[in-house]
Formats: sequence, structure tokens, C-alpha cells
Amino acid sequence: MKRVLARTVYMVIVLVLSSIAVFYAIRLSGGDAVAARVPASASAAEREAVREQLGLNDPFHEQYFDYMGRLFTGDLGNSLTNNADIGKLITEHGKNSLILGVAAFVLVFGVGIPLGMLASLRRNSWWDGGIMTFSVAGMAVPNFWLAIMMIWILAVDWDLFPTSGKGEGTLDGIHHLILPAIALGAFGLAAGMRLSRSAMLDVLDSEYVKLARIKGVPEWKIIWKHCLR
Repeated sequence: MKRVLARTVYMVIVLVLSSIAVFYAIRLSGGDAVAARVPASASAAEREAVREQLGLNDPFHEQYFDYMGRLFTGDLGNSLTNNADIGKLITEHGKNSLILGVAAFVLVFGVGIPLGMLASLRRNSWWDGGIMTFSVAGMAVPNFWLAIMMIWILAVDWDLFPTSGKGEGTLDGIHHLILPAIALGAFGLAAGMRLSRSAMLDVLDSEYVKLARIKGVPEWKIIWKHCLR
């Protein structure tokens, strides 16, 4: 219990210090949020009025405590760029990000682990060589460059996938989701294949697996019950 409490206190301290660091870094990074709120033709007095309305003339520590106080009451405020309600923006657009993240997660674990297992079970075969080559390429290629190449070749040149949007209906939505999910999950997919292959090879060479084979335990049971977990 004491360990859990200590970890919780440590986590809270880290979160508070991180929030302070990020808040001050944004405030000190330059730029003017007022420029995004008012037209270029606005006068200096109008700009100053907007700054006062947003509280940007207050000391940084007062801005920070005001922001955190509203945050703890559930008020996320409005965007400094378009004055839209941040809570509504998260509700509207956060769902799409969550769907994309889940799709990439499924790709990493649903494809990466089975391919890593296959490579370990077919050690030194062309299956192993092909999967590991793909894994190295997946870890070496930046995901933004991979995304650009997929859009250029698969979406623009070959017209196999849409270039943007989220689609209408389940099947159309999945069709729109394929390229973004691959771009987001490519590195994790490659790392998952290498990790699962390495872990499986270690277990396949262990003494209790050899003993299970001597006892005549079916190979599928050895792999799925003893090795995979």
C-alpha cells in the first residue's frame, strides 16, 4: 500500500511539474495568439482589448493558476486560434483519433505477433528472412515519409485508397482507415515482429519445451500454451 501511495504521489508531482514546464514553454516560445483572433487590419487598441480579455497581460503564474483552476472544474476553455470550445472539439475530433489509434494497435498486435511467431517457427527459412527484412525496413523508414509514399502511389497513382476523409458507413470507413493505420502502426508492427520472434526463439530453446516434446505433447499445444504466453 505504501508503495502504491508513493508511486501516486510521485506521479502527481511529475504531472504538476510537467504542466508548469509546458505552460511556461508555450508562453515563452514567442508568437502572439491575438494575431490569430483578430484581422490584420485591427488597430493596436483592439488588439490590446483582446489581450486583456484573454488574460494575456497577467503574470505567467496568474495565467497558470487561472487555467488549472478552470481545468479542474471541467472548463477546458476556448481555442486561442478560432475561439471554438475545446471540449466540443475533443468530443468531435477525438473519436476519430481514438479509432485510428485502436486500428494501429490492432495492426501491431494482431499482425506483428503472429508474423514474429511464424519467423521463429520457420527459423533461417525464406519466411524468416522476408519477415525480418520487412521488420528492418519498417523500423528504418520514417512514418511521415511512408505516409507520403502510400498516398502518392496507392491513392493517387493507382487509385486504390482515398487520400483523405473518414468515409460513410462501416466498409467505407475501414477503406479510409487502412492507409493511416499502416502509417501510424508501421514502426510498432516492425518492433513487435522482432520482439515476438526473439522471445519465441528463447522459449523454444528452453529446457521445459524440450521436455514437453520428449513427453509427446502436441506441437500446437507447446506453441500456444507454453511458448506464446
